[in-house]
Amino acid sequence: MNRVAILKQISEYMVKKGKFLSMNEYMQETDTPANFYLVRKLWGSWSRLKQLMRSNHPDLWAAMESGEGLVEPVVEKKTTKPAKKKAVKKEEE
Repeated sequence: MNRVAILKQISEYMVKKGKFLSMNEYMQETDTPANFYLVRKLWGSWSRLKQLMRSNHPDLWAAMESGEGLVEPVVEKKTTKPAKKKAVKKEEE
């Protein structure tokens, strides 16, 4: 993966979390899109990552700052009622 793709994934991840995670918070998470050490290797510092997120993905940054998070639409399940069985009359002979 390249830097641009990793930056976008981390941005979306932090939007899902609802805030910009600190270095320690990010390290403690188990479901991160990129390893903490890889992130530090690519950008050098956590503040550089924050700066790049703010400048390259302003829409995601705004959503993260407002605490919205990625809101997935709620899909209502339609409940189907079982079909009514028609009573069958027996023929008399």
